[in-house]
Amino acid sequence: MAKKLIICEKPSVAKQVVTHPNLTNTKRFKLNDNFAYGYYENNEFIVSWAFGHLFEFKKWDEVNSIYAFPFDFNLLPVLENVKYKIKKSEKINYKFQLALLKKLMDRDDVIEIINACDFDKEGEVIFKLIYTFYSGTLPKGVKPKPISRLILNSYDKKSLVEAFNNIDNINDYRGLEEAGKFRSKMDYYLGDTLTRCLTVKLGNNQKWLSSGRVQLAILYELYKRESMIKNFKSHNYYGVTVKSSIGDIVMKIDQNKNYILDQEYVQNIANNINTCGYLTVADVIQNKEYKNPPKLFSTTDLYYYMNQKHNMSLEQTQKILQKELYEKGYITYPRTDSNYLNQSQKMSVLETYKKYTGDTIDEKTFFASKNFNDELVSSHHAIIPTLSEFEYGKNAKADLVYITIKERFIQSFMASAIAEKRHYIFHDQLGHEFEIKEEIIIEKGWLAESKDVVSKTKFTLPVVNKGDLIPVESSNVTKHKTKTPSRYTTASILNFMKNPLEKKEGEYEESLVKGFRIGTPATEHTFIPALERNELIEIKKRAIYLTSKGWYMMEKTKLELYKTPEFTANMELELNKLNNNFNEQYLKKLESQIEDHCYNIVNEFRDLEQQLIEVKLEDLGYCPKCKSHLKKLQKAYVCINRDCDFYIPKYICDKLITEKIVGQILTLKPTSLIKGFKSKKDTKFSARLKYNMETNRINFIFDNNKKNN
Repeated sequence: MAKKLIICEKPSVAKQVVTHPNLTNTKRFKLNDNFAYGYYENNEFIVSWAFGHLFEFKKWDEVNSIYAFPFDFNLLPVLENVKYKIKKSEKINYKFQLALLKKLMDRDDVIEIINACDFDKEGEVIFKLIYTFYSGTLPKGVKPKPISRLILNSYDKKSLVEAFNNIDNINDYRGLEEAGKFRSKMDYYLGDTLTRCLTVKLGNNQKWLSSGRVQLAILYELYKRESMIKNFKSHNYYGVTVKSSIGDIVMKIDQNKNYILDQEYVQNIANNINTCGYLTVADVIQNKEYKNPPKLFSTTDLYYYMNQKHNMSLEQTQKILQKELYEKGYITYPRTDSNYLNQSQKMSVLETYKKYTGDTIDEKTFFASKNFNDELVSSHHAIIPTLSEFEYGKNAKADLVYITIKERFIQSFMASAIAEKRHYIFHDQLGHEFEIKEEIIIEKGWLAESKDVVSKTKFTLPVVNKGDLIPVESSNVTKHKTKTPSRYTTASILNFMKNPLEKKEGEYEESLVKGFRIGTPATEHTFIPALERNELIEIKKRAIYLTSKGWYMMEKTKLELYKTPEFTANMELELNKLNNNFNEQYLKKLESQIEDHCYNIVNEFRDLEQQLIEVKLEDLGYCPKCKSHLKKLQKAYVCINRDCDFYIPKYICDKLITEKIVGQILTLKPTSLIKGFKSKKDTKFSARLKYNMETNRINFIFDNNKKNN
């Protein structure tokens, strides 16, 4: 019987796909007695999977030993054709699964191969490399089997049925594939060139220093902010607060007016008001303001929100989104730069909305929502919940992220809140302006569902009229200090990456659809940890600081074009053009540009003195595997040897692992009893920790084999 082979990006996705009604009664087959490698099968379909990327680029020293470390600067840049190899890992046998996929594709009863990998550049490349590998093994004259596209945005049963009903047999996704491949090659060439130049010149060809186009742009932005802070000179300025029968009235402070710097001058203003005894109402402004509901979450917005509101790291949120929510079918695709939905989704989104709010919604208002905007959706729409019933109580942080997404989904379709404002302007006898303001909410709208916003519902300011004289109880000078520019945090740097050119809202959204940002929603959580690992930055209480090495790199290397966000954002724009309208000549033009950029980078490093820039490390002890030093990063204690994989997480089950505990772990003996661990169900327990050299894992040891509550 003829069958169709569906290839998913990951095993967890395949597990969701087989919940489709046409895939009932499937039997799961395993390879080598291991369920990690295998497939599902029934009378119509076979469903198997990759493990994300099954292939990776060969390292240049694997292509030719002359490119091995330490590097020969005279051989840079390395611009040979990239070659792929099957990935290797201690945890996953990629070769096993690839061999199985080829065997399934070769089966006589398989008549069609369906690409069910994620519908983005990366997903397209993952599938096409597998398909190309299979095609290349066919005997001469044998045509590869036809392929089609299954586009999955979520895994609830209704969405799966819709996706299967709309399988695309055209498969015209050459642009998506080539843009994905070109991005990988571009990042590899530029990143490798930067890394080799930095390693030779700043690492004295002794210490590996890696970088890339996105890391460079982020580091430059951090450097600019650090320079502003370093050069900032704070000064005092002065204002006046007037206590009156209607409340505290403050002088309007205009930073362009020099008199606010003169304490004596401002003191005279306060004295004159005390002598006069009143202020005159110069203007009464009372108006209403609509407070629109918040937009649906994009990936970046959700990372930022969870970090700011709940102190969750980007890595924590990313892992929960992917593993606990998306792959289990509770939310839609979690790697998106859009805050909007497609017009075609209106009926399905309405059904989901009614599930969470009941049937009382005004459908006409719902369908007119600004949340539906095809022009502001690129590959994937905003993150929303699906119809699948979420199982609370299994993972406290997953509960929190899911509730946040669901609440935002509900709020975004609700009516605007309406605020009423009273704003009174006053003059003293010399014409200086003072003001008092108050705002109340007269219609709560979406704020009724918000736990974050607390607003007044009644005015405390009395009604006044223009020309009224307001008696003064006292008038006093207030002293203020100009504030140092704030440091970027691990969350606020995301806003820079999302909108690097500081465009206004309308302009920004238009540019975002064109791809004008740095990094992608799939990778943006990885860049700050990479800069930290390379000792270019350090993180203290979420604030980001440049190290001496990061500062030196920005000061001594020119790279003016490549440091700017415009360069990286423009490259994203070029990728989007390639994706939307693939053209062979345009691709060759872009490839030629990248080669030119690599030569330019090498030339800018050529005259830089070769030296070793070190960052002083705290003495945390020695790695039990290779005897190198450990260093402390934001999320872990890691070995400084780049070829060693030893690390100790900074937090284990929500418990901070202190340097004292690290010292105990390094003895390879059980630690003292540690209290305060939390299970996925948020239950507290106590345990000892012990590092296992054979498995390279830190294990719990429970006294009397029980968790201690």
